Amino acid sequence: GIPFLVPHFTYRELHLQHHSKKNYGTKNDIEYDYFYGRKKHIILYFLKNAILPFLIIYRYAILSLTLLIPGRLRDLVETKASCMGIKLVFTRNKVKNQTEKKYWFLEETLCAIHLWTMVLLISKSAIDLSIILQWAMTIFAVLTLNTYRFLGATHLYKNGEEQKTFKEHILDSVNIEDNSFLTKIIAPLGQDKHALHHIVPNVPGLLLKDLHHDLLSVIH
Repeated sequence: GIPFLVPHFTYRELHLQHHSKKNYGTKNDIEYDYFYGRKKHIILYFLKNAILPFLIIYRYAILSLTLLIPGRLRDLVETKASCMGIKLVFTRNKVKNQTEKKYWFLEETLCAIHLWTMVLLISKSAIDLSIILQWAMTIFAVLTLNTYRFLGATHLYKNGEEQKTFKEHILDSVNIEDNSFLTKIIAPLGQDKHALHHIVPNVPGLLLKDLHHDLLSVIH
């Protein structure tokens, strides 16, 4: 994710929390928000997609400098400005695993170097400034498509932040039976079987459709 400035430390641990029976759909789940019936909230989320590419640039061009000055400011960057998910405001726990911390340091350093290298090349006219705009437009397009995906093909997003049973967790998740072209665009590579993904999260997405078919054959 380094060329697109979306390194895995912003996602991996938080995605595991999303699959946790304890955290799913609660305030500790960055990948779940209460969208059902909240039109203004949905519109705000789409608007956020246009701003986020520039916030990402600020995150890795400026805030990554806090790697050099550990302390309270760095803690704020790690807990409040190092998350990729659905909630617009989220505070994550500090990473305690030493291996994860080493990967985080490496990935963030490479993101900062990559970004400042681009700035240097632009200042020397080695590449055109338009490449940054092309990157921002690409990120915006991906985020917008992903917003359609998670709103229409993942969960119902109609429950509050209380802890849910596993049955409630699965019933709140979505499988799409439609096999139209639009479904293939919005939810490709098995993403249309999101409820099944939450039952068997270790199964690769490419295998979910076949697994879904086999399960239905056995059930019926």
